[in-house]
Amino acid sequence: MAVQNSTEEVFTVTNQLSKETPQEERKDPVLPEKPMTAYLRFWKEHQGNIRQQSPDMGLEEVNRVVNHMWSALDHDTRKTYEEKCNAEMKAWEEEVARIRAANAAVNSTAAPVKTQVASTPPSAQTNINPQGTVTCIRLGCNKPSVRNIEWEDEYCSNQCVVLHCDYVFREWVRDQSSKIA
Repeated sequence: MAVQNSTEEVFTVTNQLSKETPQEERKDPVLPEKPMTAYLRFWKEHQGNIRQQSPDMGLEEVNRVVNHMWSALDHDTRKTYEEKCNAEMKAWEEEVARIRAANAAVNSTAAPVKTQVASTPPSAQTNINPQGTVTCIRLGCNKPSVRNIEWEDEYCSNQCVVLHCDYVFREWVRDQSSKIA
């Protein structure tokens, strides 16, 4: 069952008891976009010219022509594209590492979400990690929960809310069907 949230990111609801992971990972909006590969850069540079010369060509035919051009490309020109790609990829990896380090520093200094043991039901008290912060209550998720009134500070993301509700509903249906039988 595919679910679409307000930011148009698609993810798949999975069985929480299995090792199955969502087929599409949500992208971190803070991270910069990954640079293009050498072939994609070449394709982007040349497909416009091909479409201008032959406007009646479909995308599949344009892809075939660009792929043939890439295959026929001499070694030095191809190496130029690959070097540019490698330089951009290295810069991107450094930027991602810098952002993740900054986020880790911010998260470690941020005020952790504390549990209120008196108001927390006993079943939910097991989601407290050794630092005293509340972790997401979804089975298999150990991420810190996010302060949110609607979620009662129990989940780390909308995806975990949906996955947990799906799991609870399936368990309820299984329990109801066993009572009938």
